[in-house]
Amino acid sequence: MALFYFLLPLVIFALVILAPYFIILGGLKLLQISEISRSKVFGYVIIYVIIFFLVDRFSQPLVGLDAESNRLVLYFINNFVYLIVNFLLLKYYFRLSGKKLWQFFLYLIITGLILSALISLPAIL
Repeated sequence: MALFYFLLPLVIFALVILAPYFIILGGLKLLQISEISRSKVFGYVIIYVIIFFLVDRFSQPLVGLDAESNRLVLYFINNFVYLIVNFLLLKYYFRLSGKKLWQFFLYLIITGLILSALISLPAIL
């Protein structure tokens, strides 16, 4: 049982990195963007996870979590940072431009909405 509690955080961390990796690779194949290597996608995912860990870590003390209204503010701050970081990473890290950038950005937003709906579905039922 102790081994289970030791390995569980490692498995969850691996899933946090692997899930976006495969989602991004799927989007690149779906939109036929072939000039981006798998190692660059993995680097993107690592940068993405680190940025959101830091945003979550530093935004919670700024907005205390005592009242329900503060949770709403924190939610909007996280989503706003999510959109900006995604756009900037796609534009400058992948060097996508024009139509492909917006198609890929829209793909990530729609995928994120679908996944968040699937995650919140058990709470609704």
